[in-house]
Amino acid sequence: MGQSGAGGGGGGSGGSGGGGGGSSTGSGSTGSGSGGGGSGAGGGRGSGYAGSSDKSERETSSQVLAKLKPDYLLRQYSSIAPGIVRELVVMSVDLGRGGNWKNLCKRVRLDEKASLQDVRDAIFRRNGAKEYDQRVIGASRASLAVFFEELTRFDDDLLTRRDHGASWQGAIDQDVARNGLERYLSLLTENILLREEPNAVSEEEAAVIREQANRRGADLARRLRARYEKSGDAGDARVLARVAEGDDNERNWFLKRLRT
Repeated sequence: MGQSGAGGGGGGSGGSGGGGGGSSTGSGSTGSGSGGGGSGAGGGRGSGYAGSSDKSERETSSQVLAKLKPDYLLRQYSSIAPGIVRELVVMSVDLGRGGNWKNLCKRVRLDEKASLQDVRDAIFRRNGAKEYDQRVIGASRASLAVFFEELTRFDDDLLTRRDHGASWQGAIDQDVARNGLERYLSLLTENILLREEPNAVSEEEAAVIREQANRRGADLARRLRARYEKSGDAGDARVLARVAEGDDNERNWFLKRLRT
């Protein structure tokens, strides 16, 4: 299966595999409002992400994030995202060498014959049930879907195969599994940026946005670890939750780091 952009849906059928396309509720922008573009790579007019130098790309993505209302942007990273990140980090232990598939299924309340797609959908149900903002739901769902596509190396059969728990450790991409915080932050940022596109973007433009999001996600993960893990908290599984649970100083710190 070919690689899809984060704005597209996930592999497999149903559940959180649905795309994170723009919603009818607008963009959360402080400006005159760009509708919620949200689609993956496709045909269409240019997006404004022109230029290939790191400086110009960084400035462009910063400007996009800076125009979004703080409450909306914080909600994208502090509502559903902390719970999903925690699930992905803990899941990496169960999917690693010596891991326990039964423990994973029990934790997300699934039968042991469940597929990885079932796990994906259960994670989203457990963390997204109380969210009402369709922009947040769409971006989170699409990001989780692409994470599982990357995890299964874009193999739909591996994603949807049931009763295969004993063999998954050797089939999945362990680099993706071990970097749940960084990958999910990158994919979520990519979806947020894509949602601000007024038109479908070309594959080249989508690749530029993806590169920016990956760089920003890696930087955010590094900064979150540096800020919180020294306090003895529970590592990658908890650092984003610390922002969600924090006071205005913590949230303002996060917004500043996200936008720079």
